[in-house]
Formats: sequence, structure tokens, C-alpha cells
Amino acid sequence: MLNFYLSQEGIHVQALAELVREMEFMFEPVFYPVYSLENLIYSFVMGIIVVTLACLYPARKAGNMEPVDALQVDE
Repeated sequence: MLNFYLSQEGIHVQALAELVREMEFMFEPVFYPVYSLENLIYSFVMGIIVVTLACLYPARKAGNMEPVDALQVDE
């Protein structure tokens, strides 16, 4: 939802606007993100893959331990 809104309204960067005026770049200081179903699905799938990979090591380590040792906090 946020990406759709920003693709319509744009991201206004005021600090960059001052810099652009001083340096005379040939673009506006308003950025419009691309909203598409393909990007949404890709981001969702990549999020699932990253979270799954990040959880594998701690889960495997805890799975090989005794339950009492796995729940104990090391200080």
C-alpha cells in the first residue's frame, strides 16, 4: 500500500532539493518508486527465503541440544 501511494505522490526530498538547485542537475528532487505486481511478488518471495535461511542455523543448533540446555540463557 505504501509503495502504491508513493508511486502516485512521489518522495519529496527537501535537503536534496537545496543541493540540486545549487548544483543545477537536470532532474527534479521528487522520486517516484515503481509499483508493480511483479516487484511485490519478488519482494515477498525473497523475504521468505532470507528469513528461512536466517532461522536455519539457530533452529538446527537448538534442535541438536537437550531441551533444558536449549532454553538456558548464556551470560
